[in-house]
Amino acid sequence: FQKMNSGAAIQAALAGGSVQIGNGSATSVITAYAHGLPLQFVCGGAFYEAGNRVPYQMLLVGKASPMKTAADLNGKTLGLAVARGDLAAMSTQAWVEKHGGDWQSIRILEIPQSAMAAAVDQGRIDGMSMGSPSSTIALASGKVRILADPFEAVAKRFSIAPWFSATSWARANPEIVQRF
Repeated sequence: FQKMNSGAAIQAALAGGSVQIGNGSATSVITAYAHGLPLQFVCGGAFYEAGNRVPYQMLLVGKASPMKTAADLNGKTLGLAVARGDLAAMSTQAWVEKHGGDWQSIRILEIPQSAMAAAVDQGRIDGMSMGSPSSTIALASGKVRILADPFEAVAKRFSIAPWFSATSWARANPEIVQRF
């Protein structure tokens, strides 16, 4: 098992042969495939379901932050693990725009999820959009609170993190893919 910070890193590792199967955003896999990277889904993974008490993806702000609405984010700085093109970035943008904020006015800082809570605490960013388990850990610290569930702007239920591999590896190892 190797932990990687983004779907792009997982896809690069798959393409280079250093890992055989990865898990990450369906959006990034589809985008990579559309740009010619030969990837394929192996099996489903985690599903998002609207209304969960603790959302999978969370838009978090400091515990004492006055921000309460999407418009309150205008002109502020948000942390994202990947600035654009992945599910977290697109769903956060969709949530902001759907709820009256101005996405174009928000400054995005690409920062590892593991560093986001400290960045909010130190005032380097005003909020962050991150997925579980990092979001749950940040919330448990007591230093941040949930502003929104960005995935609710996408759909009420959808696959968020399927398992995927390089197509060549899957074709060469059908028995492993089948068992997986």
